[in-house]
Amino acid sequence: MKTFILLFFIPTFSFATVTWQKQAERLQKISTTLTEATPVVTPVTNKQFDVLMDISLLPKLNSTIGGKKEDTKAPPFHGVPIIRWNHAFNDQFSSRLWAGALPSFAASFLTEHKVNQYLIGLEGQLKSKFNSYFSFGYQLSSSSIKGNITEDQSNDEMTSVAGIMYLGAGQNLSLGFWGLTLGARRNDSEFYIQVDETTYKFSDQLEDSTIPLYYQGTIGSNYKSFTFALTQLYIPRRILMPKFSIIYSW
Repeated sequence: MKTFILLFFIPTFSFATVTWQKQAERLQKISTTLTEATPVVTPVTNKQFDVLMDISLLPKLNSTIGGKKEDTKAPPFHGVPIIRWNHAFNDQFSSRLWAGALPSFAASFLTEHKVNQYLIGLEGQLKSKFNSYFSFGYQLSSSSIKGNITEDQSNDEMTSVAGIMYLGAGQNLSLGFWGLTLGARRNDSEFYIQVDETTYKFSDQLEDSTIPLYYQGTIGSNYKSFTFALTQLYIPRRILMPKFSIIYSW
């Protein structure tokens, strides 16, 4: 069977031999993790609107399938353009709403598959002493990847819907800011394989992780109307992935 050339197939563990069903499940776990676009918590500014681009630097591909190593194709990065609306209720409490989209025509520059991804989110942020801030938020995202994933002439499809709830804390400093995020998520995915006419359904709440949570650490700096941030996403026993954010505010 043709090697997975799915855009987000980035397994992080090696197995001597895996069955096709286990491989499909592993593919769903990692692929859906990377398509969620976990929110990067940054301080709410006094500007009303932000345009945000989170660029995930995808880990090196493990292309071992059933004990056999084959060629695979995957782009080195992935990103979803997002627009955010910021609103300050008072000096201590602010909120932001956002929406993002990666339609298939834009994703076609990175992959031969039809990729669609959409997300919406809401966050509240409380300012405290010593220029610190605390955040809580929720994001809902959906994605689909369609194309010849398992065979040259096949028309396979993977779809997923993810809900993410998170808490964040950080601090503004003279040279920039830092922040930490702790989140829980649920991702329901379906993987249709045309050659077998089989659909694999999987609900993932990070049960295989040491602790069923994800962690993010962020450092960043502001320059005029721009914000630059570097984030490290960590899910125990699954993935360690850096992300780079560029934000323009007005």
